[in-house]
Amino acid sequence: MADDHPQKINLEKLLAQDAENESFNYEEFRMNLQQNIQQLEKRGRSYQHAMYWCMGIFASCFPAILVLEAFQLTRISWVPPLWSGVGIVSLLAAIWFSGINSYKYRPALKKARHDMLWTMIAQLQSQVAEIQSRLEKKEDR
Repeated sequence: MADDHPQKINLEKLLAQDAENESFNYEEFRMNLQQNIQQLEKRGRSYQHAMYWCMGIFASCFPAILVLEAFQLTRISWVPPLWSGVGIVSLLAAIWFSGINSYKYRPALKKARHDMLWTMIAQLQSQVAEIQSRLEKKEDR
């Protein structure tokens, strides 16, 4: 008998949680999560595209030195510092955009997708419980 009592209390707690979960609007919460996921994906893609552009500019600085030498533009006093500055700034900007994307948007997107999964599971459990209660009511009739 002592073993039945704790199980009964746990069952009552679980049933009380089901009653609380039935009143929760899963559909609206899931739609808000989907909107947040789309916004995070959009922002993350924009940072990723900016990073790619910066890496492209940095990579183009290496063959550009050949063009500068071919046209003897390196003899102009302001061209080599400008060329070096563009390369360094583009590299630092690419690192910056990559860091923002990796440390801000990827974890937030992963968490939002995880929350979406658990919301869908909870909504499914709620629907199963509702269908089960309807079936029990029909059986009682």
